[in-house]
Amino acid sequence: MRSMLFRPHRKRAQVKSKFLIQFLILLFLSGRQTAHGFSISIFPINLENRFVQTSAKAYKFIPISNFSFSMSHQSHQMLIEHTEFENRSGNETLNFLEINQEYHLSYLYRVTSLFQVQSQSQTINQSSMFFLYMGIGTGVYNSSVKTQYLAVESIENSGNAVFISGLVSLQFQYSYFHSQLDLRLFQAKDYSPQPQPGVIWRAGIKF
Repeated sequence: MRSMLFRPHRKRAQVKSKFLIQFLILLFLSGRQTAHGFSISIFPINLENRFVQTSAKAYKFIPISNFSFSMSHQSHQMLIEHTEFENRSGNETLNFLEINQEYHLSYLYRVTSLFQVQSQSQTINQSSMFFLYMGIGTGVYNSSVKTQYLAVESIENSGNAVFISGLVSLQFQYSYFHSQLDLRLFQAKDYSPQPQPGVIWRAGIKF
């Protein structure tokens, strides 16, 4: 039974490797994309919290591990994400560990530009600007729950299921810097509460 515990971890490691390879390919091609009016933003900083129901039936905000990047052209933006988070609950006799993964694809449209500050430097002709985006998204998620009762352990896997989301995004861009604050609602058959609210602040580099 214990050998089963390592299979989900090996599978997640393989999925993360494939996701990283795809990301590096996009990064390699970013020079050609920017030449055609496209830009790519990489967000190494992602601070996300989600309001969820735990295995103990309690509601709380939990931190989410998030990796994301986006592709933009004029008023359109595609956001790609991978998230993973854990829920732990129980006591010395009965313990639950729930591991969740999500794969996101979101489309955002720039609704308006809030204000702009033009640089007065003779060597730098850049502008800083706040943008307001609205968007929708979809993706797949899966979860595994490990239950431990005394010395007996069992694992239950949910398989892949589909979720949808809606979001409002406030974004700041200046030169190569890109930051955004996203407010989101998720809807899926296994999510609780429904809809499930979340907030994320990300910061990164724009090419």
